[in-house]
Amino acid sequence: MHSPIPRPPDPGEYLITWITPPDRGGGRVEVPLNPPGLDFFTLKTIAGLGVADREIQSSPSPDGGITIDGIRYTERQIVIPLRVRDRSDTMEFKARWRFIGQAFAKTARYGPGTIRLDYPDGTSRQIDAVYQSGWGNDPNDGAWIEDTCSVSFLAPDPFWRDTSPTVLERMTEAGVDYLDPYPNIGSGKVLGDTTLTNPGQVDVWPSWVITGPMTSLTATNNTRNQSFTLTYPLGAGETITMSSRPIQVRGPAGQNLVNALNLPTGKPWRLDADYESAVTFTAAGSGPGTSVVLSFTPGYELA
Repeated sequence: MHSPIPRPPDPGEYLITWITPPDRGGGRVEVPLNPPGLDFFTLKTIAGLGVADREIQSSPSPDGGITIDGIRYTERQIVIPLRVRDRSDTMEFKARWRFIGQAFAKTARYGPGTIRLDYPDGTSRQIDAVYQSGWGNDPNDGAWIEDTCSVSFLAPDPFWRDTSPTVLERMTEAGVDYLDPYPNIGSGKVLGDTTLTNPGQVDVWPSWVITGPMTSLTATNNTRNQSFTLTYPLGAGETITMSSRPIQVRGPAGQNLVNALNLPTGKPWRLDADYESAVTFTAAGSGPGTSVVLSFTPGYELA
């Protein structure tokens, strides 16, 4: 689909972009919501970029008042006021107006799109959202052909996130004695005692890629006092992939290996927000090429 929206330069302030959900062919379209010029732009009163809303769960206190039992984050509402217009060309305006509306409407058929904010320092944050309302006005026909509306989006997950994942790799240290059945996977970039840092403001459950050779892996989060063991023989170069929430384990041929975990006591643990976790990896039967790779996307309360 040809875009009638020009690509914006870096203006020294954050840029806001709507990215359509993947269509049947897997394609996505980026629609800058504040490009150069006066034909289409975002007004400054955007709502929904701040601290995530939350629901307070409480029960009556016998001494009066209430006891707070918990706090649950709720979905996020984002409202972006947009203006699209053209001074003289009705059909050029119509093409632009239709293109933008179709880009929002795709979420009803293909699922959430993405709102991305790009900042002058090169960092970006994004959030998945579906179009809710707002692009339903009849354009005004006057000195300008113009439509001004507040477009509302619903984000099921209220947290903003980085645009690329954080990847942490640990591997066997060169020169260890592989006759020892429990060589370490250790400090720095090698297995054993190490630290893993989640730089975000939201707890994360990493995805894992575990590469052999090894017969078992025990991963202990000493900070959380939690541990799990994955027992399955892997040859050199063979991998197991694992997600932590929900728990899924897939072997080298894609087979379900969830029974290789020592459930229910040994569950894959999380990395706490804005915190450095002390971790120990112990691999039985490891050798050259043995590695553990964790990946996660840091999340944030504010854009």
